[in-house]
Amino acid sequence: MRKHQYTTLIAGTALAFAAPIHAQEAAPTAAPVTAVRVSADGPLAHPATLYWGGYHNMAQLVAPGAQWDFVKQNMDGFLFHFGYWLNDDFHGKEGDPIAVGTKLGRMLTPLHKKYIMEIGWPGGAASDGAFDDMGGTAATTFVGKIKKFQGATGIQVNGVSAELRLFVYQRVADHFPDYSPADVFATVTGAPTGTGRTIAHPYWPTFITGMNKGLPGVDVNLTCPPIYLKWDDFWAAGPDITYKGHPATDNVKFNARIMFDALLATNTKGYIADSPYGLFSNPVYVKLGYRAKLLAMQNRIRGKHKTFSLIINNGQDETLPPDQWDEKYKQDSLNSLQGFQAIGGRADRYILESWYSGPHAIVPETKEGSFTNLVRDAIKYLKGPGETLSLTAGAPMPARQGRVRTVSLTNRGDVACMPVLSASSSAWRVQYESKDITPDISSPAGYVLTGLVAPGATVTFTAAPSSGAGPLKLNAYWNPQDPSGKPRASVTLR
Repeated sequence: MRKHQYTTLIAGTALAFAAPIHAQEAAPTAAPVTAVRVSADGPLAHPATLYWGGYHNMAQLVAPGAQWDFVKQNMDGFLFHFGYWLNDDFHGKEGDPIAVGTKLGRMLTPLHKKYIMEIGWPGGAASDGAFDDMGGTAATTFVGKIKKFQGATGIQVNGVSAELRLFVYQRVADHFPDYSPADVFATVTGAPTGTGRTIAHPYWPTFITGMNKGLPGVDVNLTCPPIYLKWDDFWAAGPDITYKGHPATDNVKFNARIMFDALLATNTKGYIADSPYGLFSNPVYVKLGYRAKLLAMQNRIRGKHKTFSLIINNGQDETLPPDQWDEKYKQDSLNSLQGFQAIGGRADRYILESWYSGPHAIVPETKEGSFTNLVRDAIKYLKGPGETLSLTAGAPMPARQGRVRTVSLTNRGDVACMPVLSASSSAWRVQYESKDITPDISSPAGYVLTGLVAPGATVTFTAAPSSGAGPLKLNAYWNPQDPSGKPRASVTLR
């Protein structure tokens, strides 16, 4: 299981989720990102889902009077962390996981939610004696554990998140000292060796096959921290846990894109990027292109018709009082979500996952900093249920180059938003803060206000028609990944 502690990293400048701004922000200058716009097929081309789940204090969810109705109704799915839900050490601590899961299943099953089970590194389930079929042994072990959990709780898992770290290569290299780097790579990924050696049970393909056979219809996702992955020319922090100089285990030199191409050629559903906010906001990592690497990974994986998910969280100073810890965790998590979208990130799924000591308060969802409070505000930001915008046009103003209209966009909701504005034509010249945004606003992707617009705040645009221009229809969307696909406000200029 993952329990990274990233709090020792250099502190970065946080994206101000709690103090919204209105300016269109450029992508980080150090990262090779050409534009914030990432889609050419519509402003809401990549609608997102939101899952969440934790490692500690989950029994609060089923306590008498626990209040988290908004989250229950509007979340897309729940993540069960193996470290709690399938860990026998927790039985009798923080509430028996099976008893808690049974009550939780009774709550959520009528709402038709989906569930993903994080199982950490499945290779750890294979003993050395079963090393030659490590993937098959791991699949058998976890299929048994998940079926036991499902049978006891009534919860039917829809997906699995399984970790593959580069130290797996080291285990293979140590176990088979005569293997070439190509043989080691093939043993882990299932790729052809090119050396003539036959690999009877390649680890990841065998694991996938065993999981698919044991749990039909359950998606299997790959996860590992991007910070440890060299991706083409993008830098990697290293070493990843440990390596002994073997070419296939040196993550600072090893191109993980090649590994992903091989792993995703199997029946793997997609990739879940483990990227705490302490990494995303670290100015050193930003300068080294960490954010750009996330986008490159997202685009490569989506190009293979696989899903890209992003875990959003951050470790905290464990000396903080519980309420302060929780509130800081909430702020960092929201910054992570907003910050990723601001650079053009469009994950298919966002996962609010904690494997840390907190949040300490899970409910009620109205308590600032509780886990469900974080999830509630993330849902409102991303999906905007019940949130509204308004677009109003001022009277025409005489100008040298034609009659100019002022358009005001106002956030009528109760949380900050990242709206998208789209125009039906490029025949009107639209400006925002003295910048001509006509090419963006009239493109299929629209113009994204990557700075947040606070509740009740208004941003103003100007629009001037060219000679002979017809009416201009403007649509405003709540978020570039709003799954409703519907504009929250429209206005037509004539």
